[in-house]
Amino acid sequence: MAAQNLDLHGQKIREGDTLLLLLGSANRDPEHYQNADKLDITRADNRHLAFGTGIHHCLGSSLAEVEGQIAIGTL
Repeated sequence: MAAQNLDLHGQKIREGDTLLLLLGSANRDPEHYQNADKLDITRADNRHLAFGTGIHHCLGSSLAEVEGQIAIGTL
């Protein structure tokens, strides 16, 4: 929720308005990844946002990553 009134790129947001923020370029940052728009499941140092970070990091992320590798390898 917006903590105060503000004008963001011509859009007026009022205090108390509910906001939904999306990271449309998440895991596709051309400054961080070479060929950022290419699906590369072997990409090293893939510090993506899908499983959160820090204290909020998903406990099941390691299992999900292994399952994903197996599923894609099987396909």
